[in-house]
Amino acid sequence: MTRAVPSSAPIDDGASRRVTIAAGDPVRHRLDLLSPGLAEAIGIRTRRFAARTVRARREIVHGGEWPVGVVALRSGWAAYVRHFVDGRRQIQHLFLPGDPIVLDRRSPYPATIVALSTATLIDLDGLRTPDPAVFDDALRRHATLTLHHLLDATARLGRQSAIERFAQLLLEVRGRLLPVGLVSEQSFQMPLTQEMLADLLGLTSVHVNRTLQAMRQQELIALIGREVTLLQPDELARMADYQSPPSPDAATH
Repeated sequence: MTRAVPSSAPIDDGASRRVTIAAGDPVRHRLDLLSPGLAEAIGIRTRRFAARTVRARREIVHGGEWPVGVVALRSGWAAYVRHFVDGRRQIQHLFLPGDPIVLDRRSPYPATIVALSTATLIDLDGLRTPDPAVFDDALRRHATLTLHHLLDATARLGRQSAIERFAQLLLEVRGRLLPVGLVSEQSFQMPLTQEMLADLLGLTSVHVNRTLQAMRQQELIALIGREVTLLQPDELARMADYQSPPSPDAATH
């Protein structure tokens, strides 16, 4: 198994650069979901934000490091990852396009974050907001939703069968990608290898392959390259006893 390259190693494919954020950008969608009006408050239409690219399997931050700025994932997938001394790895939580990777600006990162695919990160520089407390409230909502997904992952690993684990994961991913504009009908891109899926779902790569084949044969999903289509989302929800996370507004009430 290939271990992640530490964040102290060179990780940028190119020099850091400044970018603008268009109206349909996942980051803008996510900010507006967490706190309506926040995107406008930080001048998202007119400012240029610092961006960097991190290659797949490279560390983005190491657990225990303190946040510098408010970094969000603009494209690509990343995850909290725990490596064991014998080479095993557990992928604990996924970060998807649009997600801030910072949960609290006043606390260190709780775990190491690794890019699972080539990822673009932008620093939203929340300290420039007219009211920094608005940004902190949005991050608290995001942290509450992250906790919800982590608790789902605990139940998934502890009590569900392989096919139930897949059903729950696919529904979670669809539910998180849909509001940021990255789901077409019931289809979305999932740039995870079978090895990554094994480390995320607590299965072997062989078991992952067999389960995916079974789901395709049962016409629960279609899988073409990296595109996943949920053919029977209601049946998947029944199998997984899937419960949608609270809305961002409900997360702080």
